[in-house]
Amino acid sequence: MTVTAFLVLFTLECSVILLYLSLQVYRRKTILGQYYFWMILFLLSIICLLLGLENIGEIYPEFGPYPVSPVLNLLTNFCGHLVTTIWFFFCLLYAGKSKYLTRPIIAFLLGYTIIGNIVFQMIRHYSYSSGIPLLDSFLWIFGMSALVKCCILYLAGIAILIQKYRNVSDQFKYQILILVGTSCLVVLLVTFFDSRLFPWFNPVGIHFGICGLIFGFGMLYFDLLTFSPVFRERFFGVVESGLVVLNNRCQIIDMNQTAEKILHTSLAEVFGKEPSEIPAFPEGFTGMLTSPDLLQSASPLSVSTDDETRWYRISVQHDHGNIGAEEVYLLMITDITHNILLEKQVSEANSRLLIEKERKRHELLYREFFNSHRDAILIIANGTISDCNPVALEFFGKKRSEITGLDPCLLSAPVQGRQSDVPDKLKYQISQAAAGTLIDFPWDFIADGVPVETEVRLSRLVYDDQVLVEMCIRDISKTSAAMGQMRLDNEVLNRIVANDVYLWNQVSQIARSENGGLGQENRHTLEEIVEMATQNMSTAPSRSGENIRKT
Repeated sequence: MTVTAFLVLFTLECSVILLYLSLQVYRRKTILGQYYFWMILFLLSIICLLLGLENIGEIYPEFGPYPVSPVLNLLTNFCGHLVTTIWFFFCLLYAGKSKYLTRPIIAFLLGYTIIGNIVFQMIRHYSYSSGIPLLDSFLWIFGMSALVKCCILYLAGIAILIQKYRNVSDQFKYQILILVGTSCLVVLLVTFFDSRLFPWFNPVGIHFGICGLIFGFGMLYFDLLTFSPVFRERFFGVVESGLVVLNNRCQIIDMNQTAEKILHTSLAEVFGKEPSEIPAFPEGFTGMLTSPDLLQSASPLSVSTDDETRWYRISVQHDHGNIGAEEVYLLMITDITHNILLEKQVSEANSRLLIEKERKRHELLYREFFNSHRDAILIIANGTISDCNPVALEFFGKKRSEITGLDPCLLSAPVQGRQSDVPDKLKYQISQAAAGTLIDFPWDFIADGVPVETEVRLSRLVYDDQVLVEMCIRDISKTSAAMGQMRLDNEVLNRIVANDVYLWNQVSQIARSENGGLGQENRHTLEEIVEMATQNMSTAPSRSGENIRKT
């Protein structure tokens, strides 16, 4: 077998390999940039196939000269010109310059390439002439400009990649080296073989096959299929939120490392799968990722695990895509657990602040009541006096330091007005009040060394989760003394009235006696007077008692 025959076989084998690789890339064509990359591989495989068929006579001489060689040559040149334009589109997308890929620009460049190549082939290979010199000149310029345009676009794509090389990570630098190196190798080999320095050597399509295999090596070794274009890194790598990209069939086509951590998976495991097909997804995410078009703009989601519960906010952006690319959904998953906990802490702090303000307000109101009350007030905590108001200091004739810390029983009179009133009874009453019972009872205290009769009211207070007892002491000694004096005065008055009644009765008896010596008329008058006086005196005791009751 001759060298040329071997090269023909190699070229055909490269065509099959490149076709297989193009199909693999086609599966990921929705990743921005890969859409054009699979077309590049496909066109390279077609070029290798056409070149191999054009030289098939080196293997099977009975097929040579091949009758359709001119047609194959025409198609090869056409695919070569077209691949330069597609290469330019790919480089723009790879470098993140998709804003230049508008419908008018793409339509113009593709149309210019196709029509210009047809004109160029007709002039070069078929010596086409319209018979009109001006028109022929225009067609020649148009065809040559299309050829020059293809070269310019091809080199411009290489320049764009080189410009991006300095601003990317090592992973993408290796990818750019593969892409730029392979594209430059194509230019060098085509230029070398077209120069006819070795006219006896027929390269067939070895230069295109080698370049295609290098592209395949880069795909497998430098993850050209796994990673999106370079501009993705600047967005996906910097954003702290998890980013997931779904196509219009809700299949996962991309995600960043944060999303992999949140979803407990990797892009390699879930690529091309629907969320419902992935059992490793945490509960709650599957439903939201399955219907991204129904997802609200800022939907919170709680995900519970054995250790904790975390909160996420999921937002979605529907991207209708660039020309030739499928529409996609970009989902942003933000961990807002810290924010939720912080909001709860702030809410709890505000609640505590309001409670504290209300407690302070109640404390100020009670303190004002405590200091301005006309009765003596003792605050008892754990069986001892913890505070007292100014009236209590005046009532007991002691300083605050002398009262606080004492047992209230020590301020009591040693002998109470009732035999059943003993110090232990006061302690019992205080314990009942601490349990919530409102108690009123009389009690005698020592005020300035003198026993004083008082009315005591015990009530329960709660301050800072501490149970206190408020003892309100009202001095009723003056009122009791006044009542006693009035009772004495009433007794004296009753005695006087009784004597007056007795005397008037005596007068009445004398006046009615037969030997009184009074005239009939005078006697009648005296009897009326005595009767009236007796009636008046008889009402005096009852009126005196009514005055006592009113007092």
